[in-house]
Amino acid sequence: MNESQRQARRASIRAEVAGHEIKGLLLLPGTQLRVPFILWDISDEGLGLWVASEVATGNHVNLILSKPTSCNVKGEVVWCRPSQGKPGFDCGMRVNDEKELLASLYKAITKSNL
Repeated sequence: MNESQRQARRASIRAEVAGHEIKGLLLLPGTQLRVPFILWDISDEGLGLWVASEVATGNHVNLILSKPTSCNVKGEVVWCRPSQGKPGFDCGMRVNDEKELLASLYKAITKSNL
């Protein structure tokens, strides 16, 4: 993906989740790995997360959230890098097959932000 395509994707509808502390667990299927996360960004394409441990790019993962709505979201880690100035890692996750679930999570988050 070139830079202009990346910028176009970033221009999608987004909502920052700052001010809410939406926590959950990231599960890596086929392993016992359970990584705590905090959701910090949501868009129509995916999620931005802070995770306690590094998760490899390309991994398919399950996210379990309990609020503002209880759900299990499946996606792919598209980038993961050390957080600047704090422990842990910032990750971007693309959600491909659960757009309706992502949209309902987006609505629940933005509604509770009002």
